[in-house]
Order: sequence, then C-alpha cells, then structure tokens
Amino acid sequence: MLLSLLILFSSFLIGYLISRKFFKTELFAPSLLFGIIIFAYLIFLISLVLGFGTNSILATIAICVIAAIFMIGKNPLKDLFSPKLLFSKDSLLVFLFSLLLLGFASTKAIDFSNGMNVVSQDWATHLGIANTLAEGNFPMQYPYLSDLPFSYYYFGHLYIASLVKGGIGIFLAYPFIVVLVISAFISSLYSISRDFFKSKLGGLLSIFLMFFSSTCTACLINDSAWFSPFFTFSANSGFPIRPLLLSFSFNQLPMAFSFLFFAIFLKAFLELEKDKRILLIGQLVALLPMFGAFFFALSFILVAYLLLQGKNFGAWKIGLFSLIVGWAQFLLLYKEKAGAASTLQFVHVELYAHSQSIIDLLLFWFQNAGGHIVLAIIGIILIKPNKEFLKLYAASALLFILASIIAVFPDPWANEKLFAPFLMLTSILAAGLLLKLFSFKNEFKYVPHLLIILALLSSVHQFKFFISPTFDIAQQSLGDKSTLEACSWLKENTPQKSVIFASEKLEDSGCIFALAGRLAFYSNNYWVSSQGLNVQTFENEQKRILSGEIPAIRQHKIDYLLSNSELERKISPVLRANLDVVFEKGGVKIYKVNLH
Repeated sequence: MLLSLLILFSSFLIGYLISRKFFKTELFAPSLLFGIIIFAYLIFLISLVLGFGTNSILATIAICVIAAIFMIGKNPLKDLFSPKLLFSKDSLLVFLFSLLLLGFASTKAIDFSNGMNVVSQDWATHLGIANTLAEGNFPMQYPYLSDLPFSYYYFGHLYIASLVKGGIGIFLAYPFIVVLVISAFISSLYSISRDFFKSKLGGLLSIFLMFFSSTCTACLINDSAWFSPFFTFSANSGFPIRPLLLSFSFNQLPMAFSFLFFAIFLKAFLELEKDKRILLIGQLVALLPMFGAFFFALSFILVAYLLLQGKNFGAWKIGLFSLIVGWAQFLLLYKEKAGAASTLQFVHVELYAHSQSIIDLLLFWFQNAGGHIVLAIIGIILIKPNKEFLKLYAASALLFILASIIAVFPDPWANEKLFAPFLMLTSILAAGLLLKLFSFKNEFKYVPHLLIILALLSSVHQFKFFISPTFDIAQQSLGDKSTLEACSWLKENTPQKSVIFASEKLEDSGCIFALAGRLAFYSNNYWVSSQGLNVQTFENEQKRILSGEIPAIRQHKIDYLLSNSELERKISPVLRANLDVVFEKGGVKIYKVNLH
C-alpha cells in the first residue's frame, strides 16, 4: 500500500509542477493528467529494460521525485504549493460531489451479491487488461488472444497495474482511477464553462447538457441501422434518453482519459497565449495514442486549426512535430494488424456510408442533436464567443460533417470518438444560450425554464445510472461460484504468464483475465471481430487444439484448459491423453497440459 501511495504522490507532484508552467488556477485536472502521462511513459520505458515490477516502479518514482526537486530549485515551497491553486471553492464542491456520486455508482458496477460474478462487459475487459499487466503480462499481449501483441491504448491500464503492484487490489484500483479521472473532467468542464460565461450557473448548465442530453447520447446505434432515423424515432425526441456519455466514459477507461485530454485541450485554447497554446495542445495530441480514443479527432482538429493560423511558421513547426510523434506511435500499433489501430482498415471512403441518403443523415441528427445544435447556433450569434473558441468549434464541426458522410466505422463505438468533440462543444454553447435567456426580462425569460423542465421530465429514468451504471451497457458474468473458485485457483497456483485455453462459448470465461490475471486463448469473439481479426481463423485454431494437434498447442503456448460440461464433449481422446486434472468442482474442471 505504501508503494501505491508513493506512485500517486510522485506522479501528481511532477504533474502539478508541469501544470504550473502553463496554467495559473484550477490545476488539479491538468496535474492529474500530466502526472499519469509522465509516470506511465516512464514506467513503460524502464520496464522494457528492467521488466515490469517493483524495481521498475521504484525507479520511476525516483526519477519523478528527482525531476521535481530540480524543477522546484530554490523557489520557496509556500509560493509553489497552495490548495487554492488546485481548485476554487465552487469547483472543489463540484469535484467532491462527482467523486462521491460516481464512487457510489462504482460500487454498483460490480455485483457482489453472488460472489462478485457480474460486471459491466467493458469493466470485465479493462479489468483484465490492467490485471494481466500486474500479473506479468509485459510486454503486453492480448489477455484473451494470448499469442498476439496488444495494439490498444493501454498506458492508463499500465498506471493502474502499477497501483495493483503497489498493494491496492484491482477491484479498488480500477474504479478509483476511473472515478478520479471523470470527476477531474467534470470539475474542469465546470470551471472552463464558468470562466467562459463568467457565471457559475453557466458551468452547471454545461455539465447538465453534456451528461444528460441527447447531444451526447445518440451515438450508440447498432449495425447497419446506425444512421437510420426510424431506429431512434420512438426512443429519442431530441432530449435525453440515457446518459451514454456518462456511462460510456465510466465503463471505458480510454474514453475517460479522452474526455480529460479534451478538457485540458479546451482549457489551453481558452486560457493560454498562442505560443503556449500550440505547444500544449501539440503535446497532448502527441501523447494521446497510448491513452485514449480521441486521437483521430484531435489530430484532425489540430490540422484544421493550423490551417486557420495561415503562415504562422512557429505554430506549424510545433503542430507538425506533434502529429509526427503521435502518428508514429499509432502506426507502430497498426503494424501489428490488431487492436485499436486496426480500425484504420474499416474506414469507408464512400459518400453516404451504410447506404444512408443525405436526408437520412439530416433526420438522424435532427432527432438526436437538432435541439442542441439549434441552441448552439443561436448561442454563437447572441454570446459572440472569442475567435479561438470559434476556430476550435469550426474544426470539430468540419470533422463532424465529414465523419457523418464518408468516415464511418462499422463499430458504433468508434464513431463516438469522431463526433464527441463537436457534440461536447455544442452542449457548452447551448448552455451559454440558456444562460443568456435567463437574463431576458421579456416573454423569452421562461424559455430556459421550460426547456430544462422538459429535459428533466424526459430523462428521469437516466438517474438509474447511479444505482445501476451498466443498465444501458451489456453485462458480463465473471462466473458462477464454481468458475470463480476455479479462477481463484488459477491465480494462486499457476505461473503468472500461464495461458489458459477457453472456448469463446464457455460462459463466464472472463474471470480468467479479469479475476485471475491470466492470459486466455481465446475467450472474446466480439473483440476478435471488432478489431479486424478473422474469427474463422481462431475457431479453426481452437478445433486444432481440441483435436490434440501438438504443433497448435505449442504454437499458442497452452498451459491449462478451463472446461465445463459443454467443452468436455469437444475434447478429443488425443488431447485428453495429454491432460491432467488439477481442479474439479461443480462441473468445472482445470486441466494441466502435459506434452510428453
């Protein structure tokens, strides 16, 4: 536990000192973000030499502390450190409220009522990424496709794995960081909007419209009906139907980091002078690929923003360098032809993707975000936001339009990454207009009250999120009692890098990586198909293993087999001759593979 506290302290310390170089107030969110970024990159590089473990963690802590000492220099500590620099009183209240509310929700994201056997489907995956890292899966392989390199934004998971190594359990470390990051985003959003509109009410309205509005909840529509207006007509009238942005960021660690990246991105636009602004947003774009899902979006926005700078050579130099650094990392991931980077394979460069007409597109967005877009447009006219905000909004709007027409991924989750920046800025502008209408003394003064009441009435059931935060996200069982005990046995009695064979149809196999922290082959058909991998290839390999082909077993480095009654029937006599039962309970067996 002491080691975990040292990780938190040293990373936040270095993040705070860097934040002071750019910002003057509300330093908590950028300090948290910069600290985690620096610690994760350092631990990654050091672990390549020392291996991931206590020694690499101690070395990273030492480097952070030594760097902090040099940065402090001879400056009086009382001038450098002050609680007032982290939060204003009102933003602190917003942060604490978010922390408590989301902390409570996190206790509901894992169902402890039956042996901790049900979690959000995304939590099972992301817990597994962090837990297998903590158990020695470094350099990273797929937890559920054990012999493939892991091309995904996993540096946030690496930070959590460091905390687990330091003594905090995975079921505390993961929700703690997720809740901390989202709460920092919410408080940062509040303070940015408050200062932008010079109103505390403006900050609160921005939070309300962003987290409880159809503007940011309509992006998850399945399959070929993704743009179909008929799919959403009965479910969404333009006001909230469910807090997808909240539940999406809550259930996906990379998205939580992406939102915090975007908040600091926006803070830089509104608070920094041009040179510092370009420097900071360039650094964020360069470092985002290993943390979050907004890399496509922020890269595009940075390029569009640079085009609006004209012949400013200094801005172009910094911006292009940042893009080269960021895309170099991304292309290294793409080279593996797997994981997040492989989404490049899915881009459909065609007009009106999924055979949707321009009318379909317009109707879809009118139903799902039309109200807020109209409010934002009127807001631009009445509020007259500064030029830098308008440049950022124009760049994100261009991406929004292009992504709606030609750059559509088949996986709806991927589309959220392209649309979200525009929709989030739209919510802020819509909040500004409502704030403006509150000041009117004529017949329009009742309009914002009516809009807010209507939004609340149409979204009361959204608040179910805080009781059951996975209610609009698929759930995954980690296992019945016997399977959980089997996975506990695996954690306690097998080498850290053991590979467990499990059918993708073996119910509850998620506990292999989420609970036991072991690698599996292969237990996540959805991940295979959504990441551009060939499902049939893996099914054929599974058949080869079950038939007892020794080369296939050796190729995939299978150490154990987790079986239930269904899988038992598929084990061939040839394979069974090489298996020894090491665990058996309630129809669940664990075999050790012994190749003679």
